[in-house]
This record gives sequence, C-alpha cells and structure tokens, in this order.
Amino acid sequence: MKEDPTESIERKAYEIYQKDGQDAVLDFAKKHGDEVGVTWGMCEPCESESPMLNGTCLVCGTPTWEKYES
Repeated sequence: MKEDPTESIERKAYEIYQKDGQDAVLDFAKKHGDEVGVTWGMCEPCESESPMLNGTCLVCGTPTWEKYES
C-alpha cells in the first residue's frame, strides 16, 4: 500500500524534530512547505507561528481548532 504523502511529511517532520529540534523543522517547512501544502498558523503549545499540515502542527503534532472546525 502506498503511503499518504501527508503522513510522509508528518513523519519526516517528526524525525527532524527528534534529531535536530524545532528550528530544524521550521527550516524544513520553509524550504519544502510550498511543495506539499504547508500553511503557517499560531500553535498554542509551541507559543509561536508554526508550520501546519491539515490542521496539525508539524513541530509538536498538536491539532489546531481549525482542524475541528472544517
């Protein structure tokens, strides 16, 4: 079965976070985010503007309220 591209990006962001931290995920999203539909929004747990994919923060994995409203 072929992996969902969204899950692939989320997994990659998690691996980057585990290895190199939050700043590395931000750099990854800035560099490759437009290719996969990453948006930016306020993440309460991160206390910063963070990359989001399908309503979930790519840094900490927390779903945003927007995810539940759509």
